Amino acid sequence: STTISRISATNWTDGAEITLRLPSGITIEHLSASGTGAQMNLVGATNLTTTAVTYLHLLLDGGEWIEMYRRVL
Repeated sequence: STTISRISATNWTDGAEITLRLPSGITIEHLSASGTGAQMNLVGATNLTTTAVTYLHLLLDGGEWIEMYRRVL
């Protein structure tokens, strides 16, 4: 399994959006204290562990990636 703690926000500006396509078995950490880059603020204030292909859409605001939505296929 793979864990993603943070995503770089270098050279990104507030309002930037990204969509991640995640296979099964990936854990995205909510507001991780470890690692480098910008924290991810996830809906429900809990980690996300994928059990199927999942699209996660994030918006950069104030140096933090904020979950806008997710879709599980």
